[in-house]
This record gives sequence, structure tokens and C-alpha cells, in this order.
Amino acid sequence: MSERTDERRMSEPTVNVAVRAVGYTDIGQRSHNEDFFLVNEDIGLMMVADGVGGHQAGEVASALTCQVLEREVAAGASLAKGIKAANHEVFQAVVQELGRPGMATTVVALLFDGSAWDLAWVGDSRAYLWDGQLGLLSRDHSLVANLMHSGQISLEESRIHPKKNVIDQAIGLQGEDTLRIGSNAGVLQPGQTLLLCSDGLNDVLDSAGIVEILAAKGSLEERCKALVMAAVAQGGRDNTTVVLLEALEGESGYSEGVRPHFVWRYNPADKSYSGLPALRSAPDRNAKNVAPVVPEGTVMMKSPLASGAELSDGGKRRVRRRRHLTMFGSVLGLAVVAALIALWA
Repeated sequence: MSERTDERRMSEPTVNVAVRAVGYTDIGQRSHNEDFFLVNEDIGLMMVADGVGGHQAGEVASALTCQVLEREVAAGASLAKGIKAANHEVFQAVVQELGRPGMATTVVALLFDGSAWDLAWVGDSRAYLWDGQLGLLSRDHSLVANLMHSGQISLEESRIHPKKNVIDQAIGLQGEDTLRIGSNAGVLQPGQTLLLCSDGLNDVLDSAGIVEILAAKGSLEERCKALVMAAVAQGGRDNTTVVLLEALEGESGYSEGVRPHFVWRYNPADKSYSGLPALRSAPDRNAKNVAPVVPEGTVMMKSPLASGAELSDGGKRRVRRRRHLTMFGSVLGLAVVAALIALWA
């Protein structure tokens, strides 16, 4: 068995009342897999965690987060309470030298009661709903998400932004008073599919690429694996993990008060998006006094290698120009200093 195959893990199909779920993960081009997923049909809990911190510390944080959240939910806790407990225990693991300083993880989790679901997340692991359109259910805790939702950059620009890997929330890096947990809720109906993923998927596949696989014929297991392997085949460097869920015959229709909120929806028929914030005018977007909206809390950079993201040619040119300008400024500054020293002498 090859090393790559050893790094792939797949769950068996599961059933929780009116829901069926399956998960799959792949190492990508990394040396080890820091992603972790969980499918527990007995308590209706499904989640994906994407560890960060490197040196095998990220996988400690992601695995511990899933274990603690599973334990807390099994004991009757809400997703939010379970995530707070996981945040505390990841901190404690560092203190007890069970992990490394700086280890952290993102997480996105679904908790089912029949086909009704609650969603919670921290960081930039995502949740989508597919029902003929692709709807994003979670808003990334990241710099580019803040820039996009304040109208400073477009969705297309966010995908190639040089700081797309800066996240402002992660389990293990936030204190209890600064930890922000996103939430959503709904009812999974027959014909719909829920998708949980680490950013190794959406960093590589755009909405059209995800839809192409979700809309294809094939079992839930086949589509789940196809999503992961499509990201790998397209050069994804990061670990990539997906959990797919579908409703079995049972409840249908939204109950009052539980219609989910969508950050945006993508319509494959005309390749259009709805729900995106309006962009500021060009002068406002380029003004020097316009600062990105960044919530309080620890900000961390997930390395470009970890993200698997590739800048466009234009993005690479902009990075090179910034480097050249920085070098020119440094040389000019040294020349001025040397001239002043000569005059003083």
C-alpha cells in the first residue's frame, strides 16, 4: 500500500434518523495530514477540522477538537458549548506539553435532530448546501472575507488575494472572551446535499467545479471522493477533506424560523451569484485611508504551502513589484544615510 493511500481515510455510510453521511480525506502534497473528520450517526454529529501550526502539531489540535466536541455533544452540550470546551482543552494540551505552542485548528460542525440541523464553525472551513444552486452557509473568519463583505474586493479577487490565508479566528489561539463562533440552522430536505470541507477544497475548486461534481450521477461516496480527488488532480498542495450529507425520505419543508441564511448563492444555469455585497466605487476601494475590517483577536497566517493556493500571473507580478519597490526603497535609504555620513565627516 502506497504512502498516499495510507493517508486517505474514508468513513462508512451512516444513518442518523433521516440523514446519511460519508467523509473522505487526502494528504495532498503535504508530508502529513493535519485534517480530521468525524461522522457519528448515533449522536447526529458530523465535522471537519483543519489543523494549523505545522510540525505535526496541527493534527493534534484538529483531532483533539473533534474528540472533545464529540464527547461534549454526546453528554448533551450544544455545538457552541462543545467548541468552547475544545478551545480550552487545546490550550491546556499545550500547557501540558501534549502539543506544541501555536498549534490550532479550524472547525465546521453539523448537529442533527432528525433532518433538522444546527451548524457552527470557527475559522475558514466551510459548509455549503446544494439544491440545484450552491449556497455558502458559513462566512469565513478571515481577512479576505472581511474585505469582501465590506465591499473592498470582489469574490473573484478574494480567490487570488495575496493574504487569502490570514484567518482571525482559530481554536487554540483565542481566549474565551475573543473566540467567535459562527452559527446557522435549517432542515435538510430530500434532494438536498450538505457539504463540509477544509479549505483545501475551495482554495482549488471554484463554485462551478464543486457544482459539476455534486450534480453528477453517482453515489454519495463516489461524489465525496471525487470532490477530494479533483482538488488533488488540479494541483492542490494542502490536505483536502470533505463530508457529504443527504436527506433520506422523511421530513420535508422548512419549519418556521429555521430557514438557513446564505452568505451567497451560485446559480449554475447562468453562472451568477446572488447575495454578494455591493462593491465600493473604484476610488473608494483604492483609497489609502480605507482599512480592512478585522475583528479583534489573534490573527494568524496559514502558510501558502498549507493552503495549496496559487496566485494568478497578475497576482505574482504584483507580489514581485512590491518586493522590487521594497528593495529599491531600502537601497535608496542606505544611499541617503551614506551621503549624510560623508557630509558630516
